[in-house]
Amino acid sequence: MLECYIDKINEYLDYESKIDKAINFITIEEVYNNVRLKVIINKENHQILAVNFNKNINDILKGVLNAFCEVVVELPIIEAVEHSTIKLEYLLRKDGCKPVEGIILPQNTLAEFQTINKIIKKIYSNYQKLVNYYPEGNFYQKSIDKKWKALSDEEKILELAKLVKKFMTNYSIYNCDFHLRLLNITRVELLIDEKIDNIGSLLLNLEKFIQKNINLPIEIMYLEQLDKNKARIKEGVR
Repeated sequence: MLECYIDKINEYLDYESKIDKAINFITIEEVYNNVRLKVIINKENHQILAVNFNKNINDILKGVLNAFCEVVVELPIIEAVEHSTIKLEYLLRKDGCKPVEGIILPQNTLAEFQTINKIIKKIYSNYQKLVNYYPEGNFYQKSIDKKWKALSDEEKILELAKLVKKFMTNYSIYNCDFHLRLLNITRVELLIDEKIDNIGSLLLNLEKFIQKNINLPIEIMYLEQLDKNKARIKEGVR
């Protein structure tokens, strides 16, 4: 399993999280499995300003934690709790590599992801009590890249098609015909002309792959060729 992550983990061995001229912040520290994590949070907007951890750990854990720092800095603490380890797992996984069968999640892959997940949840719980922060929900949405907004619909489809083709090649899916239709600036309909196993997991990873490459909070709406044919029949009946 580690072979799916080790190359990218090694790329993060020298990352360092820093804090510059922060005001109105609070520092919370928690320990789990010999990992001491310190998170600095802006009390005004509840965003994470910096993350630090103890250095007397092995290189694998150090690389994973360094990557975690990059993922969560400037995120709202509630977003970090709900989605950071999912983003972290995908960030560190080698393209096309499947560490487990079925849906890939932090809790069924590396133990390091599970450790981080437990710590950040404990930190969030302590933060809530300290500042009386109990939001009704997570309303964080990643901003849309200005370059993407400036593209025409045709240009957006071309960019997305390149990424879908690259993604499928990474997953050893060749000669698969697909069609894309832009529903709005962040939602795309994907029509595939053949049946693909584990399509739910594949689509989730495709969304993450696109988000990683063009900084876009994309949502893929999947439509099988069979569904499209059924729709045509119904239209004909009318």
